Amino acid sequence: MKFEDTSQNLRARLRFLQALAILMLTLLGVRLYVLQVVRGERYGVIAENQRRRRLPIPAPRGVIFDREGRVVVDSRPIYNVILSREDVKGKALLSLTAPLAEGLAIDTDILRERFEQVTPAFESILVKQDATPGDIAWVEAHNLEFPELRVEQQPQRRYPANGMLAHVLGYVGEISPEQLKQQSYKDKGLKPGDVIGQSGIEQLYDDYLRGRDGYRE
Repeated sequence: MKFEDTSQNLRARLRFLQALAILMLTLLGVRLYVLQVVRGERYGVIAENQRRRRLPIPAPRGVIFDREGRVVVDSRPIYNVILSREDVKGKALLSLTAPLAEGLAIDTDILRERFEQVTPAFESILVKQDATPGDIAWVEAHNLEFPELRVEQQPQRRYPANGMLAHVLGYVGEISPEQLKQQSYKDKGLKPGDVIGQSGIEQLYDDYLRGRDGYRE
C-alpha cells in the first residue's frame, strides 16, 4: 500500500511538472509572437532610428551685395562644440553642466539654461560657439569621458572692418529664450542655438538669408 501511494504521488508530481513546463512554453510562445509579429514593426522602426542618426548640417547664410555687385557681408568658417542628446546615456543632462562649463570656459548659468530648453530628444545642443583651438583640443582629450560631444564647422558672418553701414546691415545672433516663446518664431521651426538676424537688413531679410539646414545620417 505504501509503495502504491508513493508511486501515485510521484506520478502526480510528474504531471504537475509537465503542466508547468507546458504553461511556461505557452507563455514564452505568446511573448515571442507579440514581440515579433504584433510589435515587430514598431521595434524595427525604433532600432532603425537608433542605428541611423540624423546629424544637422547648418545652412550657410546668404551673401549681401551692394548695388555694384560687390560683396558687403559674407561668412567665414568657425567651429562649434555640439552635444548629442542621443549619446547622453546613463547620465543626467544637467550633471554635465559643471564639468563642461569649467573645461570650455562657459558661464554655468548660460549652459544650464541651454540644457533646460525643451527640445526633441534627437536634437543636438549648442554648447559653445566659435570654439578656440584650446576648446577643440579639450574636447578631443576628453572624448572617452564625454563621447556625446563633437566639434562641427559652421559659417559666421563677416562685416566691413571699418564699421560702415553697421546700422543698416544690422547683425545676427543666437535666438533668445524670449524669442523662442513667440509664435512667429515657433512657426518657422527655430530651435535653441539657431542664429537669426537681429536688426537691420539681416533681420528684414532673415527668411531669405538664413536658408534651411540639411541633415546627414
